[in-house]
Amino acid sequence: LYSSAQVGIFGSIVRKTNVDRILQLDCRATDFYQEDAFPTYLYYNPYDTLKSVCFYNAEKTNVDLYDALSHEYLTKALNDEGCFAIEAKSARLIVVLPSGSEITMENGNYVADGKVVAYAQNENQK
Repeated sequence: LYSSAQVGIFGSIVRKTNVDRILQLDCRATDFYQEDAFPTYLYYNPYDTLKSVCFYNAEKTNVDLYDALSHEYLTKALNDEGCFAIEAKSARLIVVLPSGSEITMENGNYVADGKVVAYAQNENQK
């Protein structure tokens, strides 16, 4: 394309955070085949030091922030704003779950409320 059509796509994916050069990327923005997935955001820390990034919950309902890469909850019952740490030169893949959601293993995948939150890495793929 020889126009600025891509600007609209980037506008739906990229959001600024409280830390310069750390962006919130909406992983569902261009996934036209997803079926009712939880909101999922990618953050990458390009710095050589740990950074604290804030997540703003626009829905104002209680949610839990789950990192699909480390398989840990970063915060629970967040209804407004909450911050989490990102190690130097590392990423976080944050899945926004309804508060109180329990992660279980089903068919080798991490699942909450019947929806896949993260796919388990197959040992044969390493």
